[in-house]
Amino acid sequence: MTLSVALGPDTQEGTRTGTEASTDSLTAPDIPWNLVIWNDPVNLMSYVSYVFQSYFGYSESKANKLMMEVHKKAGPLLPTAARNRLSGMPWPCTASASGPPWRRPPAGTVETPKTQENPAGPGRARGNVAKAFKYGLKGITGFLEPAERELLRSLIDDVISMLQPAEHTSQDPLAALIGLDMDVQEPTDRAVKRLLPNVAKNDDGASLEFRQLTERSLRETKIGALRAAALDLDRDEVVLTAEGARFWSMALNDVRLVLAERLDIRDEEDAEHVHLMQDWSQAEDVESYLALVYNFTTWLQESLVQAMLQSLDSRA
Repeated sequence: MTLSVALGPDTQEGTRTGTEASTDSLTAPDIPWNLVIWNDPVNLMSYVSYVFQSYFGYSESKANKLMMEVHKKAGPLLPTAARNRLSGMPWPCTASASGPPWRRPPAGTVETPKTQENPAGPGRARGNVAKAFKYGLKGITGFLEPAERELLRSLIDDVISMLQPAEHTSQDPLAALIGLDMDVQEPTDRAVKRLLPNVAKNDDGASLEFRQLTERSLRETKIGALRAAALDLDRDEVVLTAEGARFWSMALNDVRLVLAERLDIRDEEDAEHVHLMQDWSQAEDVESYLALVYNFTTWLQESLVQAMLQSLDSRA
């Protein structure tokens, strides 16, 4: 899901101006805004609902209603049923489960039990097991083994490199400071365009103008979230504050959008096909490996968003 905010067609409608009776201060104009939401078939329903609740203050029921409107009018979102078919067990996995599908041993393989002390500590996942995010007394916590942390770090670095804004020698430093880029053009890389879609599907001029005013700052915001998430990958246990969880949700969503573009996910049928890849022993080419990675990041983001929704409920 991409949120784009622009001035309404009639900026005079609903405008209030005035002065305080006993002061010389002016009341700021109340200018109406339009919120444009472009749906993408890789978005999690829970994530869209969370955005409506946390950013706009809607109740859970109102947020879910709006989410379904996006789903029906703008195209498919990734439903819970599709995510749960990634595994023969209910997701998210727990420490005693076999972990995300891309980390599972081939069918029929018996792993030799380990008798030495668990290096992850008491109660921690051993070996090839990641733990879903959960909300508790310490905030939102999760567990990732080193290979998974390195995978995520690599994915994040790749997306950051794609989002780095081009530097122009003749660029006005003041314009750059406030986020303007009058030399920006529509991205040629389809993955970058998926991260930074046109604001108007049938108006290239309006979309370009919007890019000039917003794209640089949007790139920097996304890069900031990705870098913040990467900083949390130095330890197996990931402990997130509310702000850190927000950065992680943004980062994982952007990583999944890029993976979805590389996998050519365009609709719900494409997404269903990718979700059939469950066992890493089946990965025989780049596409099948990317599908496993995509499914892993989907599972991780879903568990994070569920923990974030629980934290919203507790604060309420």
